[in-house]
Amino acid sequence: KRSSLALVAAMAAHGPAVATILEAAGRACGCARVPEELRQAIAAAFSREDLVDLKAGPEASLVSVCRVALEESPPTATSQDVDVVLCEVLAALWADEAFRSAWPDAVTSSCPPLGRILQGARASSQYGDDASNRKYFRNFGRLVTQATMLQDETRTSTYRRAIHANRADFDGKVVMDVGSGSGMLAFFALQAGAARVYCIEASPMAEVIRELADANGWSDRVVVVNKILQDIRDEVPEKVDCITHETLGTFLFAERGIETVCVARERFLKPGGRLFPAFATFCLAPFEDKRAHQAIAVRSLNLWTSTSFHGVNMSRMAGRARQEA
Repeated sequence: KRSSLALVAAMAAHGPAVATILEAAGRACGCARVPEELRQAIAAAFSREDLVDLKAGPEASLVSVCRVALEESPPTATSQDVDVVLCEVLAALWADEAFRSAWPDAVTSSCPPLGRILQGARASSQYGDDASNRKYFRNFGRLVTQATMLQDETRTSTYRRAIHANRADFDGKVVMDVGSGSGMLAFFALQAGAARVYCIEASPMAEVIRELADANGWSDRVVVVNKILQDIRDEVPEKVDCITHETLGTFLFAERGIETVCVARERFLKPGGRLFPAFATFCLAPFEDKRAHQAIAVRSLNLWTSTSFHGVNMSRMAGRARQEA
């Protein structure tokens, strides 16, 4: 019934071409061997008329469809399983005569460009080309970068107060820390009684999180996922009670941090779960202080010798910090 209503709506809004494409997509989904756990996500993505862009063409439209299918697939489905299913559906769809007739000038080859479509679908989780990705995450994988953020006392102490003052949202709960960095927000959650914390960190700082968790006796309650959140499949097999994050980029929206948090909320947060922080106020004032800048650089090296930084022993990383310097 829902599929029929979608076709009627597509016909009314966009004409017969989109309706024809959606009908073909429905047949392709029916022909493919789709596991039960993926059936809903795949069918929903391939039935969305808003993802069909007649001007952009079939490849761009299928990239959008597959991107939604990847994002909406359950965490229990592996990346390989989803790719196999998408390849089957795409092959069946590309071979459908009605689908090909809807794109008479665009669908000329007998085989779909599976590699380009799947690569394009996964590009939403990237920050540019491969070189840019490596540079971005390498920068955040340096202790001096993390120290500069941690020693922003207003920032760090505010997060700690917020988490500790809302202990009921953390005590005995499962937490996800998005863009975990050094793991400090995860450690604050553990101090507040969290039963388990999934630390999502794509940079080499994932190693530091494990080291600090071990040094502070939390290794049995910390699960480090060294991946971009959008690429997570079965590493997080459950919904979480609370999400913490500090992925607020330059001028709030840079680095696509808010986008990542929204994906985490939709995929992993339980209904009624909590998000820390849940909103932001943007303020801006220009200033320059060279002496303060130099002082911050010096303090960043000393941070990693501390045995009690907001109750967390950081000294395990002292040798690594000296090597970076």
